[in-house]
Amino acid sequence: MIHLPRRQITVASRQQLASWQGELDLIDDFRKRVKKAKSKYKYHRSVPGDTTFADVKSTLAEMCHKPRRCMYCEDSLAYQIEHFRPHSIFPEETFVWENLLYSCGSCNQAKLAKFKIITHVSHRIVNVAPRDPRKGRSSRPPTGTALLINPSVDDPLTYIELVMAPTVFTYLPVGRRGSRTFIRGAETIKTLNLNEDFLRDAREGAYDTFKTYLKDYVRERLDGGSQSDLDGIRRRLLQKQYIGVWRQMQRHYRTYPDLVALFAQEPAALTW
Repeated sequence: MIHLPRRQITVASRQQLASWQGELDLIDDFRKRVKKAKSKYKYHRSVPGDTTFADVKSTLAEMCHKPRRCMYCEDSLAYQIEHFRPHSIFPEETFVWENLLYSCGSCNQAKLAKFKIITHVSHRIVNVAPRDPRKGRSSRPPTGTALLINPSVDDPLTYIELVMAPTVFTYLPVGRRGSRTFIRGAETIKTLNLNEDFLRDAREGAYDTFKTYLKDYVRERLDGGSQSDLDGIRRRLLQKQYIGVWRQMQRHYRTYPDLVALFAQEPAALTW
């Protein structure tokens, strides 16, 4: 999981989203607004040839790490538009561009309407998900900061650290237990099932791949390879799946002797 800076959709798309959102915001009754938000979103995202959602999807795809990996797990193809703040809880953010992400089906299913916040007033952790998803919430939730990491806003490396040991490759929350940083990291790992066995295995494979590419780069440089060849190796490395593993390697290399030795041969790689 890495930080994926928000890109901008066209002015026309933003205006259309705002128009649809404005229609929802006119509905005073919370339950009715949620119901309308679900049906209206489902309809507009499914209209053939709709230029607004075509722009939304293409811009989200550009934000993803190539080749269009899920913004949460980095494993699978991102193909579902995901409301970071669930529109079944926050209908006022149904058509807000900054609330839309691109995820795989597994992460979208794992997250669904699971959502906790730290309230602005009491600074308490509150689970705002409906007790009965079929009935939904009866009233609007309190205002607060999301516990879940938003990759388009937050830098995940601040909240989660990868343990890069053979057969482990587990994410752990960063910081002192009980701190806001620790709690947000733990909530993200749990909600998105980031430590499933197949993800840990894949991250270990990516770790070995990144090491191989860096060794190839060093070998090519020492053998007098051209800058074009060196740039090609670097480019292929940065296009590999699970780039979050590479970012963790750069950030925590001092903890692992083999990485210390490897980066010592090519210190510039720490900034790639």
